[in-house]
Amino acid sequence: DTAHVIALSYGGFVALKLVPMQVVSSMILIGVGGVDWQGDDIRQLEQRFEVSSLEDLFVPSTVEDVDTLVDVCFHAPTWLMPSSFDEQLYGHVFGRYPTEQRALIQDLQQQSVEMGQWTDDWRERPPVLLVVGRQDPIFSVEDVRDLADGLNGSVQVYGFADHVPQVGYAGRFNRTARRFLNRYAGPPQAGIELEE
Repeated sequence: DTAHVIALSYGGFVALKLVPMQVVSSMILIGVGGVDWQGDDIRQLEQRFEVSSLEDLFVPSTVEDVDTLVDVCFHAPTWLMPSSFDEQLYGHVFGRYPTEQRALIQDLQQQSVEMGQWTDDWRERPPVLLVVGRQDPIFSVEDVRDLADGLNGSVQVYGFADHVPQVGYAGRFNRTARRFLNRYAGPPQAGIELEE
């Protein structure tokens, strides 16, 4: 009936929209910020990454574009990844529904403006932990702290980490998540049978 949700980047917007449905017991949001982004905020991102629109950055249209996005998301050098990584990511993620994915990114600014309204309407606020890399090129630590303030959440900042700190610091992230879940997720009830 309810779930403990762990969401990355755009997935955080999806997680926040689930809260009014009263299905979220707690949330861990990774690399999520951007409350009330204005046009200037979007333009600064576009200029920083030298793209004409955010859709061009976040929805790669070629395998080479995937390489650019991966370099943006990872603080550490990505040349250590296998050569097939970009092809698989494009084939399994970005090459399947590009039109729909571009529409989601186009709607990102409106979602950001409305985010404050979503949280104001919540009857109950689930516990929230926000995790951010200090070198996140998309959402700054300040962006994430602004969101945390609106959610009454806590923030964990990973130094020398990027937009996907759970990858570069997998062990640390797993410990962080386990501590948070142990605090808010009770042990299974005795006598309850799990469906197969």
